[in-house]
Amino acid sequence: MNNTRENKTKERKFSISSTVIIIFLLSLVVILCFLHVEDITTYDEALHTTKWNLVRARSGVKWFEGKTDRLPSCLCEINAYARSNKNDPNILMTIRFLENLSSSGGIDREYDALSGDGGWFYDPNTGEVRVNLTKPVKHYLKFYFGKERNEIPADW
Repeated sequence: MNNTRENKTKERKFSISSTVIIIFLLSLVVILCFLHVEDITTYDEALHTTKWNLVRARSGVKWFEGKTDRLPSCLCEINAYARSNKNDPNILMTIRFLENLSSSGGIDREYDALSGDGGWFYDPNTGEVRVNLTKPVKHYLKFYFGKERNEIPADW
């Protein structure tokens, strides 16, 4: 009889310790998930802000061309033109075009070739504006699991 009690006690100890380990591991997973929630919302914001700035940059090029009958030599010329003609009621307000995927602070650098270095690709001969990132979004935003995860920003 004593043997049976000892076996049950050993089984319980094993069961209790297994339960404690499982609870600990689950708690750890939950804590890690909560730590990345802020990053995930920041990733969504970075992605959508970059896409919105791409639309604004393309619109700015068309707007500038409509005002001056030529394409801007660089994206910064759009803002320079807007600042120098700010008394015109039809002037587009100045915009800082930032690409937010490759850097948390945003990059407004401009390149004349797709190098993948972040910022923007702008061709002054055609007016083409693209995000200068040639790898999928998941390369830049490791914990982003949205529908754009496998898209290449340069193809937007």
